[in-house]
Amino acid sequence: MYSEESELTITQDNSGLTAQGNFLIRTSNLAGKIDFSGVNDSTNKDKFNLDSPINASNIFKNMGLGIDLGATYKLNDKMLFSFSIKDLGFINWTTNATNIVSKNPNGKYTFRGFENIATDSSFSNQLEQIGDSVIQALDVKTTEGEAYSTMLPTKVYIGYTWNFAKTQYLNALYKATIGNNYFDNHLSIFYSLQLERFLNVSLGNTFAFENNFHNIKPFNPSVALNFNVYALNLYVGSSLNSSYNVAKMTGVNFFFGINLALGYNDLLKQKDKDKNKDDESQIPEKSK
Repeated sequence: MYSEESELTITQDNSGLTAQGNFLIRTSNLAGKIDFSGVNDSTNKDKFNLDSPINASNIFKNMGLGIDLGATYKLNDKMLFSFSIKDLGFINWTTNATNIVSKNPNGKYTFRGFENIATDSSFSNQLEQIGDSVIQALDVKTTEGEAYSTMLPTKVYIGYTWNFAKTQYLNALYKATIGNNYFDNHLSIFYSLQLERFLNVSLGNTFAFENNFHNIKPFNPSVALNFNVYALNLYVGSSLNSSYNVAKMTGVNFFFGINLALGYNDLLKQKDKDKNKDDESQIPEKSK
């Protein structure tokens, strides 16, 4: 489902409270075309009717293309920059394309208050009339659709790592998520401590600027542990999501995972060999 137009406004003035809406939602369904003629349409039996069973061949009709790009640049022995783009592409939807549209485009209803509600029957009748009027103004139906394309939720990453002490690092990661009608931004800043090569500890915070900077959440701390046991890399952590008010936490996240790293010991051996070669190539000082 792709909402090309989804507008519902409610305004208040001297004439009353007015609701107005207009909708155009494009859909592609493997199980068939959606058939819906309106909430109050007497021809509707099951409201939403799918006209055919799922056809496996339909799965391969919605084709698209997506690519990932990335690069790193080592400024010096202490600083590293990275840049990547993920899911840059689109999907073309063709299977059973159907539109859900407003039955009464730009339809509106104005509520001017109740009249003569001395009896329960009068009040009930007015409520029923209001409900029918709202449905008539904002009702939707389905129409024959055409093939349409949607962009993938593309993600852009810009990273920076500074090894300011022997085992201590400062990391920054900017992430932008670009989708249909939304643009989310996240900036994470982390301090990490590397205890030998078997244990890493990181502490940091993420500053979130979501929905085109309309939703700002500056306080989202997290902590993570990373264990390296030869070829196995284990990590576990937790983070808090909040708003401006730290006391109003909106969620707690836990994450864990396993990576398998191959060739790490060979790299260490190669580094040792290169170091020994450098030491042997140096001309020894003359003995006194």
